[in-house]
Amino acid sequence: MRILGFSILVFYSGFLVKAQTNLKLTDYYNNPSSYNPAYVGVTEGLFIKGYYTSQWIDFEGSPSSQMLDLQNNFDNRNIAAGISILNDTFGVLKNLNVDTNFSLNFKSSQDISFSLGLKAGINSFSTDYQNLSILDRSEFVFSENISKIIPRVGIGFYTHGNKWFLGISSPNIIENKISTESNDVLFKNTNQYYSTFGYNFYMNDFLFKNQFFAQIIEGNPISYIFSTKVIFKNQVSLSLHYQPQYLTGGEIGIYLPRNLKISYGMDISNTNGISKYDNNHRFSISFQIFKGKSNWSDRQEFDKPYLIR
Repeated sequence: MRILGFSILVFYSGFLVKAQTNLKLTDYYNNPSSYNPAYVGVTEGLFIKGYYTSQWIDFEGSPSSQMLDLQNNFDNRNIAAGISILNDTFGVLKNLNVDTNFSLNFKSSQDISFSLGLKAGINSFSTDYQNLSILDRSEFVFSENISKIIPRVGIGFYTHGNKWFLGISSPNIIENKISTESNDVLFKNTNQYYSTFGYNFYMNDFLFKNQFFAQIIEGNPISYIFSTKVIFKNQVSLSLHYQPQYLTGGEIGIYLPRNLKISYGMDISNTNGISKYDNNHRFSISFQIFKGKSNWSDRQEFDKPYLIR
């Protein structure tokens, strides 16, 4: 870690005050339950997903995140629940989110459904400055290590038809902050809001999924991303996404027997970052159980385009 020196420490100080995780919009896009608890209501059967992402791979202490998502829609189809776990590290910073997601699901017509979601969990936030070379340890930001557990409560709404879907959510509506004994703010959880809209159309054996996804953080400009995914039957998927002024990327997904899907994606920065390797790599594997169903072709993304796998 000492090779990073004091320069990256300046970055940390800004990060402490404004941010809670290092996830990019593409990471949130691939894990809807992390920001919208109502999404667990559209899941059919039992769904499990593991997700890994890394950034700046040529740097010691570079950001990396691991996520585990578990969702289950119960037999009555009106109640769904899940657990989402995020372990996020960036140098001396460590975040661990453990959330439970609940949703109530309704049908307003034969083709239109909607869900109301509630998220409740904890965020374990900690730092360890001993591994860094700090020029001035008298600065209040670095005067003492942080270790604190704070609550999280979020809400969400998700609705969909056969060819479209819409979601609005806030993964944490409680404002928390961590301060020193002299009331200097080291960390503040700012309110975040997410909105997503997608429209899909078919062309023979191909499904085209188009999505707009936006993140609103209090006191910051709106961040948004456009994504287009092409799925051939339930065998392979290719996607491209673009976040203006920040990144361009893509992803490939392969559907395997026994309800397995694996995906790999990469984002390329559109800005001059701190490294020429300022890219983001991600890998995921998911598994789903449908009662009485054994193959992806029975009920999957191609037939249920409002699902995000």
